Amino acid sequence: MTALWPKILPYIAALLIGAVGAWMWQANSYGKIIADSNASYQADLTSIANAGAAQARQALEKQQIAEQALADLDQKKPEGKDRWPRRE
Repeated sequence: MTALWPKILPYIAALLIGAVGAWMWQANSYGKIIADSNASYQADLTSIANAGAAQARQALEKQQIAEQALADLDQKKPEGKDRWPRRE
């Protein structure tokens, strides 16, 4: 058994070195994948935020137009009357 160790030890060392090398290479590869994924995620969040801001601007514009239309109607209301005349 003692004579077997010197013969097997280089193979074990080579396997360990190969395993460590593969582990480091794979970890580096995963790091790149995660970095790409984070960049893509950030781009998605930015586009979603921009779309939300655009929708909010459009809603605000519609609200301002409606408020202006109501203000215009209030100015057209006949003087001295509390309500518009009824249509029959």
